[in-house]
Amino acid sequence: MIVHFLDYEIQSDNYSTSEIKEIFDEKNRFKRWMKIEVALSEIESEFGIIPKESANHIKKIMENPNIDWEKVAESYRKNFNSLIPVLDEVRRLCGEPYNNYLHYGATTQDIIDTSQMLEIKEVIEIYNRRLLSIKNKLIKIIEESGNFSIIGRSHGQYAVPITLGYKLAIWLNEIERHIERLELWKKRGLYGQFGGATGSHNLLGEKGILVGEKLMKKLDLNYSKISWQNSRDNIAEFASILSLINGSIDKMSGEVYLLGKTDVAEIREGKTKEAGSSTMPHKKNPVLCERIGAISYHINAMVQVILNTVSHEHERDPRKLWAEWLAIPSLCIYLDSILNNMEDILTNLCIYPDVMMENLNKYKNDIISEYVLSCLSKSLDKKNAKEVLNNIMKISKDTKKDIIEIIKNDSKLCNYFNEEMLSIIEKPYKYNGICEKIREDILFKIKKGGKNEN
Repeated sequence: MIVHFLDYEIQSDNYSTSEIKEIFDEKNRFKRWMKIEVALSEIESEFGIIPKESANHIKKIMENPNIDWEKVAESYRKNFNSLIPVLDEVRRLCGEPYNNYLHYGATTQDIIDTSQMLEIKEVIEIYNRRLLSIKNKLIKIIEESGNFSIIGRSHGQYAVPITLGYKLAIWLNEIERHIERLELWKKRGLYGQFGGATGSHNLLGEKGILVGEKLMKKLDLNYSKISWQNSRDNIAEFASILSLINGSIDKMSGEVYLLGKTDVAEIREGKTKEAGSSTMPHKKNPVLCERIGAISYHINAMVQVILNTVSHEHERDPRKLWAEWLAIPSLCIYLDSILNNMEDILTNLCIYPDVMMENLNKYKNDIISEYVLSCLSKSLDKKNAKEVLNNIMKISKDTKKDIIEIIKNDSKLCNYFNEEMLSIIEKPYKYNGICEKIREDILFKIKKGGKNEN
């Protein structure tokens, strides 16, 4: 019986991808636990903690284990420990006396935490690939369509002209920072766990530190001599980074959604699949943008769960641990889904420069008002300049005439403007600040591989 949409077979991958679900597949997680247990027994045998013969036997059995999954499932119905049912089955397969040396000096959390870090490591590789893909797609759009003029918007209102390249360069800069954040976190956050019951190596003593160091080196993770069983700030930081990535992707998709509205129609989500209405044939719904928006709420909810787990009690608090362990897979799968959707959106993005220019011309009297005021202020004080501008705007609205026409037909007003000023007022798309320079600078910096400055 399948009840969660992440596991749907008919509607598979509508809100997830098969690639990342494979990482968190139940049996794959069990196998990852056993990989850690085998590595642990090998290393402990090298230090003379357990017999070499036992380590070799455990390794051989686990190369092709005939696990009775029904037996494991039955055990989980009786035992709520996360690891013991699987561990008992492996012990059964190993037989005595070898099974006495399995999981020696470890605790359940050592295995689960280390396994989770191995999962996160794989997840980051997927994220890096997707973020790099999004980065490259943005670069391509900025290079090909970046000089198109578009209305800048502030407080939901028309502001001043900008360029599409400037808008997307801001997105590109954010994506670059997220790539850097994940890379930095890998260096300081990818730590395995090995310390026994309370992380203090009561059973193995100082040898426990040596085992932990070698075990994590074998698993290609970092090792901390001080236990982090009740220190979840690294995981919380990882979740926070995912929340930041989620925010950027939600913002990007939200902008495409807003600019694709019928009465704006400057940019639109293109599709590789049909996404129309069941009753209105003319509609092409922005379903990928909408899915990103919906999933983003769940991502933020999972992040909040993980942030709450930092306030641990004593040396270990399963109330917080289980909350984290339950949240991490969903969080990682959700974020991968929206990254995948954004790749699709950018690949098939529809851009309409003619409509952008139509909107600029339609509202040019509003979006050029800042520039007109600055021109007037060169000859008048600010107060008088505002009064003159307000009068011009009033005449424009009353007579339905453009500002440029009103100025040219008034000899007194003409005295405040030179030919260059009048040219910009007549063609407001020219009034776009240093958008082009910013676009070129960011492209140059990122393509050169320079470090993000902010």
